[in-house]
Amino acid sequence: MWEVEDPTRFGVCDIQEDGKIYQFQEKPALEDAVSNMINAGCYILEPQVFDRMPNGPHSMERDVYTPIASEGLLNGFAFQGHFVDAGTPSSWLDGMQVCIAGKRWSTGRLNGNSWFGEGISNGGETSFSAIGHNTTINSGAEIVRCAVLDNAIIGENATIVECLIGEGATISNNSELVSVVVDYGAIVPEGHSQFGGVYPPESTD
Repeated sequence: MWEVEDPTRFGVCDIQEDGKIYQFQEKPALEDAVSNMINAGCYILEPQVFDRMPNGPHSMERDVYTPIASEGLLNGFAFQGHFVDAGTPSSWLDGMQVCIAGKRWSTGRLNGNSWFGEGISNGGETSFSAIGHNTTINSGAEIVRCAVLDNAIIGENATIVECLIGEGATISNNSELVSVVVDYGAIVPEGHSQFGGVYPPESTD
């Protein structure tokens, strides 16, 4: 478990002095939170726990842990170290920075303050970013605090800031994207400018 100032975005654990967890709250209002200790998502399970899991999709907290907790059989441990909630684009980028700073990779290399995968063609400028394998960055492109997955193409004079770029996506020449999530294989047209949201835009139908 991990201690946070604001538990309202997380699954909260009601842990007692004996180390046992007796209940969970999912994203409670701040005034209703039973603690500020959240479920950090790392578990050690006895084999018989798997026998208690329902078939098909289910919630570990509601369908598995809650009945175990009511029997006094669930324990929690507050740990020290790094915890980054990667459930939002901005927090994903925070986690990426932790990995780069801690040199947490098994392939690729550090290029200044960015991580570069293998087989990258780089004619632009990058800072505080992770650039996936076999990505092409054309001349004049600027990439700032972005996660770019494998086989992407960043066009000439394109600017992307705090974006998540999906695998195989193309950001065409002279595009400007800030805080945009680009889908796998998407083609952002030349000169496109966008602040926030996703590309392609979500259908309103």
